[in-house]
Amino acid sequence: MRKKTAALAGLALVLAASPVARAEEPSVGQRVDEAMQRALNLMERFIGAIPGYEAPEITPEGDIIIRKKRPNSVPDAADNKPLPEGQRRV
Repeated sequence: MRKKTAALAGLALVLAASPVARAEEPSVGQRVDEAMQRALNLMERFIGAIPGYEAPEITPEGDIIIRKKRPNSVPDAADNKPLPEGQRRV
């Protein structure tokens, strides 16, 4: 039993020391490249969302309105219903 345990321990040491068993860690340059790629992907998604809005408007009262663009689609029946007095669509 001791011989099997010693043999298994020796095998484990040999495998742990072998380059095949060790996974190579990425270099600092590779890590920086991956981080920059993730940052660029996030910026790309952010910039891609900007065209979803119209140009800002300033009302005579000084309010700034930035409307969301609506895709060309058939208007809902709910859009045509009159609103109660004093309410408006946003």
